[in-house]
Amino acid sequence: IYVSRQGLPHRKVANYTEVREFLADNGFNIIKPEKLKFTEQIKSFSNADIIMGGFGSGLHNMIYAEDAKIIEFFPPEHTNYLNYALASALGHEYESIDRTEEGPGLLTENEGKLKKNYSYNISVKELKDVVE
Repeated sequence: IYVSRQGLPHRKVANYTEVREFLADNGFNIIKPEKLKFTEQIKSFSNADIIMGGFGSGLHNMIYAEDAKIIEFFPPEHTNYLNYALASALGHEYESIDRTEEGPGLLTENEGKLKKNYSYNISVKELKDVVE
């Protein structure tokens, strides 16, 4: 599954159209946990082999998964080890994509925000490498 942050105010994937195309081509379900009932969240995460998304609390539902691969994105110049520690404690495989960049036009959008809240681009090539 892919845990989307697109409707939230911070840390959105700026090249989401390109990423969404990759996700669709590779059979990922895109979910927004904040829009799902609690039981639907548990079901989505417990059935997932791969849980992917941007840094944030949406990934914490990995606690309902068994033997999943967690792929987490980070904004530029920000790394947080909470989800790594959680994934490790649960026995999940963990990968991060923390070499993202601010995309064209994002400096204006990001003006005045903390760097950890920036929108950012994801390298689809790197995403393919991590998923395979």
